[in-house]
Amino acid sequence: MIIKDSGNRRNFRTGAVRDIDESKGRCDLMPLVEVNTLINRVRQPTKGDEAVLYYIDLFIRNNTESSLYDALGNFIDNHYNSISECLLELSVHYKNGAEKYSERNWEKGIPVHSFIDSAIRHYIKYMDDWDDENHKAAFVWNIMGALFTLRVYPELNDISVGDENA
Repeated sequence: MIIKDSGNRRNFRTGAVRDIDESKGRCDLMPLVEVNTLINRVRQPTKGDEAVLYYIDLFIRNNTESSLYDALGNFIDNHYNSISECLLELSVHYKNGAEKYSERNWEKGIPVHSFIDSAIRHYIKYMDDWDDENHKAAFVWNIMGALFTLRVYPELNDISVGDENA
């Protein structure tokens, strides 16, 4: 399956690039606990799905890297038959991304909010059965990208941590 491309690029100071489409919005700015609750009230979640956005929200609020692993683990447990199936599907997504941008483009450094924003968007589209691209693999890819960036480029963690005025 292909990775959609608007043809417009966002260039980061690190030299990395990503597709940009202003109509996509900013999913990382939504109140994820409330979005999570709304999704769970509108549709019956698969066991474990009710926690994915909750864990991403915990990361945004508390800057806890382990919350992203929890979100990813919940998602993989509920949408893949095994971790091996997930990783093999993910490897195809990496191959397609390398063909679209260049090999290891994402390793040059992309702000964490960009990965989180895209992950949430792909999660929502996957849960709504969009089939225009592999949203399941794209969700995993973006969370993995955020985790990589947190480890290698902590200065690119531009996620707001809680309300400093509270």
